[in-house]
Amino acid sequence: MKVTGLITEYNPFHNGHLYHIQKSKEYTDADYIIVVMSGDYVQRGTPAVIDKYLRAQMALEAGADLVLLLPVAYSCASAEYFAIGAVSLLDKLGIVNSICFGSESGNLTTLFQIASYLAEESLEFKENLGKKFAVEVVAFANSIGGKILIGVDDDGNIIGTDTSNNQRANIQNQISQIEPRINVKIEVVDNVIVVNVPEGDDKPYSSSEGYYLRAGAMCQKMNRNEIREYLEDGGKIQFDRMINKKAKYPEDFDENAYKNFLKLSNTSETIEREELLINLNCLEKVDNKCLQMQVLFSLQRILQIS
Repeated sequence: MKVTGLITEYNPFHNGHLYHIQKSKEYTDADYIIVVMSGDYVQRGTPAVIDKYLRAQMALEAGADLVLLLPVAYSCASAEYFAIGAVSLLDKLGIVNSICFGSESGNLTTLFQIASYLAEESLEFKENLGKKFAVEVVAFANSIGGKILIGVDDDGNIIGTDTSNNQRANIQNQISQIEPRINVKIEVVDNVIVVNVPEGDDKPYSSSEGYYLRAGAMCQKMNRNEIREYLEDGGKIQFDRMINKKAKYPEDFDENAYKNFLKLSNTSETIEREELLINLNCLEKVDNKCLQMQVLFSLQRILQIS
C-alpha cells in the first residue's frame, strides 16, 4: 500500500490544487492521499476565506482520501514551524510513504542543497579556535547563519576549551578582520564557547583568505561569478556596470552606432575595436574570447540589447 501526504491550505480550493492531487497520485502511484490542511486560520494568522469543513469536503471530492487538521499553533506560524507541524503529523501516522509538493523552481538539486543547508549547515564543531575561524564566520554570514561550538570534536563530544577573557579577545580579533563588519554573539556554556553568527544583511562578507559560502558542512570558496552575483543582488554594482547576459558579441553589436560614437568622441579608428571596448568596460573576455558585453548608459546605443 502506497500512501502520499500533501500539506495544504486550500484557501480557497482551486484547479491548481486539483492538479496537485491528480499529479501526486500519478507520480507516486499512490493508493491513498492524506491531506494535512490548516483550519479556520491560515499562515500569517489571517482568517480563511472558506471554513475548514467546506474546504475539507472540496478536497475529498477532488480525490483526497483523508483530511487532517493542522493545529492552529502551526498553521499560523512561520514557514519552518508550519512545515515542522505538518510533516511531523504525517510522519507520526506511520503509514505515509512520500510527501508530494509543488515548487516554483522545480530543481531537485537546488532543493536538496537547501535542505542540506537547513539540516547540516547551522552547526559547526571545533576542537579549538584555529586559524580558519574567520573563514567559518564568513561562510555562515554569507549563507543562512549558524552556531560555531568551540570545544567540541567532529563527533559531537565535548572536550572543552579555554574560555578565558583572553580567548574571547582572540575570537573578537579574528572577527574584526572580516569585511564588512559583522556582529556575532559569544556565549560560554560550561567549558564550551558558542559563537552565534547571524545571516548577514550586507553580503558578501570576506576574510583575509577571500569570500566563502557554506556547502553542506563545508566552507567553500566563492568563485568570481558567485561574488559578482552577490554584489549585483545586493545592489552594490551599478546597473551600467552589470553584465548583460543576453547580449552576445559580435552578434548583437551595432557597427553603425559604434562608428557614430567614434565620430562624436573624436576617437581614432586605428585603435582595435575590442581593445577600446574592453578599456571602456563595455566588453569582457571569457576564456580569452570577447563574449560578454556590459550595459553602460553612456554607450548604450553601441550595443543592441535584447
